[in-house]
Amino acid sequence: MADNETLKEKVQTMAITIAQLEKDVQGLNQRLERNEKRVEQMTQINESLIKLTATMDYMAKEQKRQGDQLTAQGEKIDKIEKEPGENAKYYKRTAVTCIITGLVSAALGALIALLFK
Repeated sequence: MADNETLKEKVQTMAITIAQLEKDVQGLNQRLERNEKRVEQMTQINESLIKLTATMDYMAKEQKRQGDQLTAQGEKIDKIEKEPGENAKYYKRTAVTCIITGLVSAALGALIALLFK
């Protein structure tokens, strides 16, 4: 009988152990499913970050290109703004030269007229 009771105890212990193992396996399976979902979410986030990085790289290059274009346009605008000033200087110089030439011519004409009278 002692062997019989020892055997019963072992069977009960094994039953408890098997039940506990089944419970542990079920818990591990649930954790595995949650972790698989997390990995999938992290994969999607990683793909989004890669796309975002590529977009930011493109935007930075485009912004640099536009900045270079604005610099070139600014230089052109400065040149265009300076042209009227330079033209005005030219016309002013020409007008002064004409006036001086006229005055000198008038003075010489008057002098010649006085000499031949």
